[in-house]
Amino acid sequence: MLRLEHVSKIYPNNEVLKDVTWEVKPGQRIGLVGVNGAGKTTQLKIVAGEIEPTSGQVVRPASLNIAYLTQEFEGDPEDTVRDELWKVFTEASANQQQQKEVQKRLETITPDEAEDLEKLLKKLDRLHREFEGMDGYALESQIEKMMPEVGFQPGDGDRKIREFSGGWQMRISLGKVLLQEPDILLLDEPTNHLDLETIEWLETYLKGLKQPMVIVSHDRHFLDRLCTHIVETERGVSSFYVGNYSKYLAQKEEAADAQLSAFERQQKELAKQQAFVDKFRASATRSTQAKSREKQLAKVERIDAPL
Repeated sequence: MLRLEHVSKIYPNNEVLKDVTWEVKPGQRIGLVGVNGAGKTTQLKIVAGEIEPTSGQVVRPASLNIAYLTQEFEGDPEDTVRDELWKVFTEASANQQQQKEVQKRLETITPDEAEDLEKLLKKLDRLHREFEGMDGYALESQIEKMMPEVGFQPGDGDRKIREFSGGWQMRISLGKVLLQEPDILLLDEPTNHLDLETIEWLETYLKGLKQPMVIVSHDRHFLDRLCTHIVETERGVSSFYVGNYSKYLAQKEEAADAQLSAFERQQKELAKQQAFVDKFRASATRSTQAKSREKQLAKVERIDAPL
């Protein structure tokens, strides 16, 4: 469905991603984890197409629709909930706004402005026909169905966004994302500024969606209850784990133990070979053998110690 292949991202001051490879398949809910600065949000932005990787590629069908729920609410607090949801449909929203302006002008027109009245009525008729051509009334129906789906009550659509808490504003953002009918959802810290009740609602709601999703979150319990797979980015390199956050921790601990054992074995062998080189480098009879081992040591791929 979508795959990152050997992706790197280098900024002027640092290399954030070195070798990132993972994929999203139908039905998967992937949690991106790593320390602050590991490049989690960078990966979301690369998947969303907002930034380009320095090297590597993102393989996806041209028709794939990706929707991105960012950390912060980006709407106008003076807009109504309904107006904010309409912004998903750019052309239809602009048409609606023009209709409102014409209707507002019609309310103030005087009897001696007959010529202007005729022009306004013609313009309103043209806007109505364009709105129908955009299937605007079906879009309107989608918006009206979306509001209760994300928890809004009848009448909330006409209230201004500033009247709602951060949790409810997140629901508006989620509604806008879902109205785009995405094939894949990207969520960047979706539980920020949410109370426990809203987090629980969000978990249940996301579990009920069919779309695969990629989630960045510092909320371990949220990842534990929601994710089917984990992608960890460490030292710019990605590792893919099957299971939720708890299963990832157990697998990571096992892998770290195995890596430590391999590291210690290699260090012991390297020290043994280096001791031989140091001892016989100047030997008349064994210097050739010592130099040969020294060349072999230089070619050995070193195992990193686990963090």
